[in-house]
Amino acid sequence: MLCDLCSRIIITAPSSETPIRIYASQLELEECAKKPCGFCRMIAQSHREEHKRWDTFNGPTLWDAKTFSHSDLRVYYTKASMEFETNITWSCSQSDLHRRHSMNPGLGGLFAHRNDPAANYFVGREIMTSPTSDIMYDLVKSWIKQCVENHRTCKTKAASTLPTRVIDVALGRSIDQAFLAEPDPGTRGEYAALSYCWGGSQTATLTSGTFAKKRSDIGYRELDKSLQDAIFIARKLDIPYIWIDSQCILQDSAEDWQRESARMGSIYHDAFLTIQLAAAENSRAGCLAERPRPEIPPVKLRFESPDGTLGSVYVRYRSVVRDEPIHKRGWTFQEELLSRRVLCYGHNQLSWECREAYQSESNHVIREEEFYFGLPKPTRVPQRFNISRPNFQPDDSYHQLSWTWANVVENFTQRQLTFSKDKLPALAGLSRHISTTRPGDKYLAGIWRNDLPRALLWGCIDIGVRPLEYRAPSWSWASLDGPIGIIGLRGMSQTMDFCRVIDTGTTVKDSFEFGEVLGGYIKLRGRLKEAWRMRIENNQKLDDVVQFLFDRDRPLTASDRPYSLKIGFCQVNVLEPVRRYNQPSSTWCFRVDTTEGLMLHRRGNGEFERIGTFELDEDKLEWFEDATEETILIV
Repeated sequence: MLCDLCSRIIITAPSSETPIRIYASQLELEECAKKPCGFCRMIAQSHREEHKRWDTFNGPTLWDAKTFSHSDLRVYYTKASMEFETNITWSCSQSDLHRRHSMNPGLGGLFAHRNDPAANYFVGREIMTSPTSDIMYDLVKSWIKQCVENHRTCKTKAASTLPTRVIDVALGRSIDQAFLAEPDPGTRGEYAALSYCWGGSQTATLTSGTFAKKRSDIGYRELDKSLQDAIFIARKLDIPYIWIDSQCILQDSAEDWQRESARMGSIYHDAFLTIQLAAAENSRAGCLAERPRPEIPPVKLRFESPDGTLGSVYVRYRSVVRDEPIHKRGWTFQEELLSRRVLCYGHNQLSWECREAYQSESNHVIREEEFYFGLPKPTRVPQRFNISRPNFQPDDSYHQLSWTWANVVENFTQRQLTFSKDKLPALAGLSRHISTTRPGDKYLAGIWRNDLPRALLWGCIDIGVRPLEYRAPSWSWASLDGPIGIIGLRGMSQTMDFCRVIDTGTTVKDSFEFGEVLGGYIKLRGRLKEAWRMRIENNQKLDDVVQFLFDRDRPLTASDRPYSLKIGFCQVNVLEPVRRYNQPSSTWCFRVDTTEGLMLHRRGNGEFERIGTFELDEDKLEWFEDATEETILIV
């Protein structure tokens, strides 16, 4: 239902800069929202939420309704230059004698029914409440048919080799007859793979004690709901086999887990389809329940085309795109990247992704991720804003590969792992695949030999945490927990003349170079010089891990001006247990490029440990001129 003013709104094509609704004040907006008008209610709720969000970032003063007037609230139907999808946006100006601030947030996008005249002008479509309807499976089958028959890079000449174990889903028979199969080596066939969140322990897993029983009966009714749903989906799509880790790897055998997890990359890459349960927080959640209806139902507005044809469009309060639990988990990262086709069950809709296409129920527009060169398919992010990507020369594979790995590390390290020791194993399949695009290169505990020494210039976006048990040498980002940024791999200079790599080496578990690491070293030759780093008390511009770098060993006094005395800044990757302000700590600086280098701690045996990075001020670059070249060993 709409109020009198909102019922007069007509959405036209193309969009216009003229407001479609104006509220003189916040009071007027709130009064209108009390009436049974869905559109006014949407704008009022969005207004309140946006102000609350800004309070979180900027403090309550800027958005305090008692201090600032909320006037001239204008609502637009627009297709802005930075947006792919058409949307309803609004602006609100808050002002006093000193300050004025304006913003243009939006609602969840416009959509039209497929047979409505407005569908010719709006890409958005309605989403269904049931993910199990025949219409839904027909839609998925149409995506598969289009991919297999019409996509040149998606076509496969033959079925893939089946994994060591798969679940036979019992096509044409009762679902209770599904069982664990062990195909003969080299047997080919189509199979699906399941990508999901464990979210804790599971029931009825494959163990040495349950192996014989599952060979005849997988125990479908005993499985957790997510696993049941995945088997059900595979059957509906006529896929004869499915691979599920908890049912196809012996959970009580470290040897079997080590062997099969090393093959995990190829298992997902070779699968005909990966079923991704993105919205399920754990294995008990499932993905086939009825979807909850939106808190604020879509609002219907009138539409008029350029030729005068009338129709209807609908406004969503929230976008159907949202962050999903699966995108927070470490193991699922490589599963998604390596899969050739992904059928994703999200909170609000079903979507499809392959090498050449992205499809979804809502038909929302999607952009590709920054850059992932050499992976099976583009990596895409479902959002409306276009982010610029680097421009590489067609033959510049060196920087494309470096950029790819920087993206991999930065995305992967934002995710969570249940077991700390899985840091490198959870990326092993992806690392092994990428190694095929880097002939002659060597993988070293999360870093590629040909990317040295630039790849050593990584840093923690937040404060890093070093695990209690050894996991990787200090020069590897894998030695710490927390989001990592590899600034060195973003640079476009292929060589650095300030240091050179003499030797490298790692010791790995079970001779698997992409898995767990037991030790490692890097031997470098370059300029090394002692400096002193210091936390500056009451420095509001820097966080705890960014410290000042000085060329002399003395505490600061009240009369000292730190910004004048410093030679640069340094970033400490792990927060030290004792906070000493204005007191110098000895550190060794090893130059890697013009302004940046490694911050090192010298051990008693003469070896070094990486503790962070430093950056010299532009007017202090001569500081290294009197330093002698040395060969150092970093462990």
